[in-house]
Amino acid sequence: MQPLTSFLRRQVELGALRTPLLPSGEQAPPAAHHADDTTLTARDPAVDGPVLMAAVQLFCRASNARVHPDKSKAMGLGRFAHLTGPCPHTGVPFTTGAVTHLGVPLSWDSDAAAADLYTRRARGMAFVARLWAALSLTLVGRVHIAKQVLAAKLAYHFSFLNPSPAQLKELTDLVDHFAARSMHAEDASLVSHGNLLLLPKRETACLPYKDGGVNHVDLPAFLSALQAKTFALLAQPGRQPWKMLTRALLTHVRPDSATTWAWVYSDAPAPAGLPARLAAAVGHVRSAGVEQHPPQPATQPPAAPPQWRVSLDQLWVANAAGAVSYVHYTGRLLEPGPGVLPPPAVDGAWQPACVLQHRKPRHLWTFEERAAYDAASPGERAGAWPRAPYFLAPEAGVVVHPEHRRIAGVSLADYTVRDVRRAITAANPAAPPAPARPAAMPCPAPTQQAGDSGPQPAAQSRLAEREADGVAACSGAADHHGGAAFPQ
Repeated sequence: MQPLTSFLRRQVELGALRTPLLPSGEQAPPAAHHADDTTLTARDPAVDGPVLMAAVQLFCRASNARVHPDKSKAMGLGRFAHLTGPCPHTGVPFTTGAVTHLGVPLSWDSDAAAADLYTRRARGMAFVARLWAALSLTLVGRVHIAKQVLAAKLAYHFSFLNPSPAQLKELTDLVDHFAARSMHAEDASLVSHGNLLLLPKRETACLPYKDGGVNHVDLPAFLSALQAKTFALLAQPGRQPWKMLTRALLTHVRPDSATTWAWVYSDAPAPAGLPARLAAAVGHVRSAGVEQHPPQPATQPPAAPPQWRVSLDQLWVANAAGAVSYVHYTGRLLEPGPGVLPPPAVDGAWQPACVLQHRKPRHLWTFEERAAYDAASPGERAGAWPRAPYFLAPEAGVVVHPEHRRIAGVSLADYTVRDVRRAITAANPAAPPAPARPAAMPCPAPTQQAGDSGPQPAAQSRLAEREADGVAACSGAADHHGGAAFPQ
């Protein structure tokens, strides 16, 4: 589909095709693809619809592809929301139901679309669980399958659609019951009121191995971490269309006490006009916990000339030495190509810029960077991640600095779903203090500090007392036999 996308973009540049305008005044991308689904966007079906269909027909003749009439749907937005029935200009029928965009159902009733989606996901997960339940797996194996096979079916849509509390409980119970069903005598399944019990309980089982758990999947924490990732990416560099639209929407419906979209990362109440999908995501961010970590005044450098400057159109950035770089739509700074002449760095037309050393995507790593990252220990890999300069915004226009805000203790600049999910799981009030220990295992005795009156006795379990008695008996036998004790 790349030739069709390139052709449509060229038509937009030439002015032959118009698409909806973004808040910055730019035209939105005319095409998007997900697997075998293609979504085309036009501003007016009467004017731009024939241009789209002519491009599609040209692509079909060149590639021998065909348009599936039964799967083609159109949805009118804004002043075209009233359109229904076949479009006279394109032949594609307008629908008031749900349409799929990048694998996500879009509808006027988002709750009904999400309910239908997760109902089908639950049926698919139950079918796969019955297939895997026939295998004799240990608890560790069942937990691994629950995470990599069952919960993996939810990862993509958890990022966009929020299930209802009843559906989330149904999905969580399905995963827990699969992990609790055992064919082994050493971890035989316990049943209470007809339901299988997960032992250790789910709050403990979801903890990492080092904290006494079995690394079981925590679906509520997984959902919150994926939903909160939207607002972590929103504060990172880049002018992707979805970021521009979301920032404009959050600014438009902001509370009375807010002036920008930064209210999402505060304790300000969510406004009533916020769409349901974004309102659910804001709720997950608030439940995970937002912290502000501004730089300390003592650590701020003294006033100095700005190291980076950006042009008025925010497409060119110059460093202190005068070297000019082009700003990619992701925020990454690129060297100008051959024959490209950047605008002159005139002081009056350029303003101070905020440039971050941001994480590079994996597909941009060099061989040396990948080797250095792989050689680092697990605890050092966060600092070993390759970084490159990225343009965030003009210094006067920075709304949220990603290095000064945290979600669940994780910086927005270094946000990963795994780190946030683990932090949410560990902060669960129902989870035991890490590391979790069985009831028969004694707590470590407190060490005697200098100046204490005497050793502090530690509570010991019956098992520990018997072990202590056995050690004392062996010591006595050793003294009786002249310093050596041999079993008879």
